[in-house]
Amino acid sequence: MSPQPHALGWEFVQTIWMFLSQTFEGASEAFEEFGIGSKQMVVLAIIEKQRTPGELRKALGAPASSITSIINELEKKGLIVREVHPTDRRQFNLVRTEKGQMMLRKGQAALETHIGELFHQLEPEDIEAIQRVKHLIWKGLHLAPLAPSPTD
Repeated sequence: MSPQPHALGWEFVQTIWMFLSQTFEGASEAFEEFGIGSKQMVVLAIIEKQRTPGELRKALGAPASSITSIINELEKKGLIVREVHPTDRRQFNLVRTEKGQMMLRKGQAALETHIGELFHQLEPEDIEAIQRVKHLIWKGLHLAPLAPSPTD
C-alpha cells in the first residue's frame, strides 16, 4: 500500500529545508564576495519574473517589511535599480544591474557546483526522477518556475 500524499508532507518539507540549507551554505563564499546572503540571492534571481515588491512578496510569502529591507540592501550594493513602472508611475520595477547580473551568474554557478557535488553519486534515472518531481511540484502549485534552470 502506498503512502497517502498528506503523510509525506512534513517529511518532504524537512527534506527540502535541509537540502536548501546545505546548498546555500555550500555556496555561501560566492555570496559573501558581494556581501549578500541567501535571501538576497533568491530575490536577485527571481526579479526577472517578479519585478515589483508586491510580486516578490507574493512569490516568496514574505512580509512587505522583509522584502523592502532586502531590496534596499541590494540597491545599496549596486546589484539592482528601481525603474518607474511603464503603466503605473506610482509603482516601480526592479532590474538587475550589470554587477547584479555578474553576482547572479557567480551565485548560480556556486549553487550548481554544490548541487552537482551532492548529486554526483546518483544514477541518471534518479536525476531524471528528480526533474520529473520538480515539474510535478510546480504543476501542483499552479505556478511557472520562478527562475529558469540552465538545464531545463
